Amino acid sequence: MRTVGVFDFGSTAIKGSLIAEDSTVIYSISKEHETIYKGKFIEQDAAVQYETFKDITKTFISNLKGNQLAGMIFIGQMQDIICLNEEGIPLANMILYSDTRAVSESEEIKREFGEDRLIKSFGNNLDASIPFAKLRWIKNNESYYNNINKILFSPKDYIIYKLTGEYVCDLTNGSTTGFIDIYKKDYNDELIKFYNIDKSILPRLYKTSQIAGYSKAINGIEETEGIPIYAGIGDAGATAFASGITNTGEVNINLGTTGWTSKISKTPSQDGNVFNLIDYSGGMYINVVPFFNAGNVHKWVKNTFTSNNSYEEIDEILNKRIPGSNEVLFMPYLVGERFPVVDDKIRGAYYGITPNTGKIDLVSSALEGVGYSLRQGIEMIEKDMSKVTIIGGGGRVIEWNKIIADILAHPVEVYDDSEFIAGIALASLVFLDLNIIIDIKDFVSKVSKVRHVEPNMDNNYDELYKRYIQLYPKLKGI
Repeated sequence: MRTVGVFDFGSTAIKGSLIAEDSTVIYSISKEHETIYKGKFIEQDAAVQYETFKDITKTFISNLKGNQLAGMIFIGQMQDIICLNEEGIPLANMILYSDTRAVSESEEIKREFGEDRLIKSFGNNLDASIPFAKLRWIKNNESYYNNINKILFSPKDYIIYKLTGEYVCDLTNGSTTGFIDIYKKDYNDELIKFYNIDKSILPRLYKTSQIAGYSKAINGIEETEGIPIYAGIGDAGATAFASGITNTGEVNINLGTTGWTSKISKTPSQDGNVFNLIDYSGGMYINVVPFFNAGNVHKWVKNTFTSNNSYEEIDEILNKRIPGSNEVLFMPYLVGERFPVVDDKIRGAYYGITPNTGKIDLVSSALEGVGYSLRQGIEMIEKDMSKVTIIGGGGRVIEWNKIIADILAHPVEVYDDSEFIAGIALASLVFLDLNIIIDIKDFVSKVSKVRHVEPNMDNNYDELYKRYIQLYPKLKGI
């Protein structure tokens, strides 16, 4: 049987999965990697991640058990920057998306080039997380800037280079870098020339399912030589693709430690709070509203309100909840927030506590607060929902899914087993390209466990939501 190796380069670990042509996961392994923190500097070593990748690949071969490795495809964290010399060796550690060293550079670019001009080309807010600003920081602060021969924007692309000798970037991740005109779906020549950047240092742009090259033998293993290596996709794009939203009006909620709401659109959003990505096909856009706070709130109530740090105890508490939590409201900004505005100083807060307020109200209102926040984000990108899906670890919290459906007053479809769904979806693109399958949806649906949640309309969530959206304006700056 033919298989595809799918590698997910996350912020804390690399996960490799062998997906078979019958949609089954025949082997999976995850290995953590180190993040280096130096104040505002947040970095990782791309060369170390390549060694980890080789170790995972070696275990893949030993677990093929007579099956054939037909191709490899990658998911990668986005908005990183890796600078390479003429020999393709990293000149420094990879600077991560969450690194905020380039604040002054991002503001300088907005002033010099013009914020309106950026929105009309980049289509997003060029803040300190954007690689274009980070490259400006490197120019201003690092002597190795003059030795840069190529730059890459994700650890997966460094792996692709090591396997094939090709420098590539997928369009989804590329649309977060600041270098691309999101409307033309190509490099922003005007911005690049304005800052006198040598365009030859930039990687070639690919759609997710395009072959970037063919692999050299990894660790001398014959089975890994000549395998087609696909460009892959940035992690937010992989989640949107896997979540089953393919048409206008369809919305996805990602409930991880952080979260986001997203939809597919024919055009980028013009709202500055919305992040725009080119989708996996290169033909549509993903409009994303990101949140710092989602599953971390669930973890906080578990740590705070249970006797033994038990998620099961939280489930028992939620089973006893009264919708609306007796009018207690919770603003879930435990670590600041990115939406409705970027505010790293704001923190979480309860409102409406009375002598009758109990633990059940405090727990359920906290998760309702995340639900209100999600509704606020969805209303920013879609006024007429036809479908809502939930993917991520929060999808396993059944009562929380009910809370979200009730607050949205809309049915939600929850992917119960989402651990491998993005990898399986990406593998389907490889199998389709190799003419092994003929239908992506059929391939993915074989393993998708979707739970349908109907809303309970007998509640006062609409009134409480109106009160909730007043909390931040009244509490900011305190």
